[in-house]
Amino acid sequence: LSGGVDSSALFHSLLESRSFFSGLEIQVVHFDHAWREESREEAVELREYVSGLGVAFHSKRSDTIVSDLRGKNLEDEARKERYAFFKQISLLVGAQGVVLAHQREDQAETVLKRIFEGAGVLTFSGMLPVLAFEGVALWRPFLTVPRSSIEEYNKKHGWVPFLDRTNLDSQFLRPRMRKELFPELERSFGKNVTASLSRIGEEVLELKAFIEQRLQSFLEKRVEDVSGSCLPASIFESLSRFEKKELIRLFLCLYKVTISRASLNTALNLL
Repeated sequence: LSGGVDSSALFHSLLESRSFFSGLEIQVVHFDHAWREESREEAVELREYVSGLGVAFHSKRSDTIVSDLRGKNLEDEARKERYAFFKQISLLVGAQGVVLAHQREDQAETVLKRIFEGAGVLTFSGMLPVLAFEGVALWRPFLTVPRSSIEEYNKKHGWVPFLDRTNLDSQFLRPRMRKELFPELERSFGKNVTASLSRIGEEVLELKAFIEQRLQSFLEKRVEDVSGSCLPASIFESLSRFEKKELIRLFLCLYKVTISRASLNTALNLL
């Protein structure tokens, strides 16, 4: 719970869910990146509000000095630090999972960002609604929900979210996409590109699941011995070039190995 628009709606919807699910226990995790002066006071205000509702509250303020991250992707580094804390608290309290408030616009931004970064067809699918992260389950129930519906929900509950100025700061990629890129795309195409990109992300996820399920039986034919692990060349004979490529990727993922596009093409040509 950052106190922003999306996480506030998520928190209140989970509170309402307790009346439908017997024994559902919610605990709140708040991570303060210490990028804004007012964030310390916001953490105190959130603690008082959440504790007043009888909900456990866990918080941490980052001691990372932003200047020390010069040359690195600040958003990625912040995400790593935040997720590490989520994992720590989740394991500490024995939680079933961590529920995150990413919504449809976040999904569209992720899909477009990955396309522009040159991701492969099955890797610009966007965020998964359910994901295992270092032994912790992550759930994203809002991925298909438009931000306008979330804002309406907050208004209905009389909750005024905190305004995080970093979400408007153009030095960060995602705020630039929201303020500049997406409005320009929608003016140019005359349609809601956010909904289209989000839908593409969902369909690619379905395709990815289908391909991985189809290739699972081939992965199970791998041979492991003291010299290492391999896939018999014969299993590639009946596969299309695309399937061969994905099978190699999936095989290497089992051993946490990544492969460049050039090396993958070399392997395919040799096969």
